[in-house]
Amino acid sequence: MEDSRWHSRGYLPHFDGVSAIQLVTIRLADALPIKVIESIRRSVDVEKNSNPDEKMKKRITLIEQFADKGYGKCLLKSSGNSQIVKEKLLKSGHMIYVWVIMPNHIHFLIKINENSTLSRFMKAFKQKTTREINIRENTSGIIWQKEYYDRYIRDDKHFSVAKAYIRSNPVKAGLVKDITEWEWYGEL
Repeated sequence: MEDSRWHSRGYLPHFDGVSAIQLVTIRLADALPIKVIESIRRSVDVEKNSNPDEKMKKRITLIEQFADKGYGKCLLKSSGNSQIVKEKLLKSGHMIYVWVIMPNHIHFLIKINENSTLSRFMKAFKQKTTREINIRENTSGIIWQKEYYDRYIRDDKHFSVAKAYIRSNPVKAGLVKDITEWEWYGEL
């Protein structure tokens, strides 16, 4: 990771390129129990015929399938909490191409403006939404997982695949039959 736009806070590497479009996934703090993540990691790591990239893709797929089952308190089932997240996302000053708010996680395609970085945006977004959701819920504490997943979009084909992935998430999770039925989805 010699390029200064790449950094890590521990587990996942992150890219802070200004002109890059990125697919971002953020999960609520209770969306994935550690024991599930460890179990997925162990089950994938024992596969002998897979290369590291294939193993990572399989881990991500299994984690997403679990997240779509709606584990945890699912604070984003509340339309008031989802509205907070939507407003903070869309009024961030960054280009949001497509977004979806699920009961315990969110996905979006973002292009960070030239005066910021993805890590600064994520920190501010999490702080603001945490404060407002805690006030609304009359609670205190952590709302989001520390890490977030971001994927640098390489080209138009990758952009289309990422957009389709976001668009299909509520349908795959069995929440609606068609994306047009899902209130917490939008795109340019």
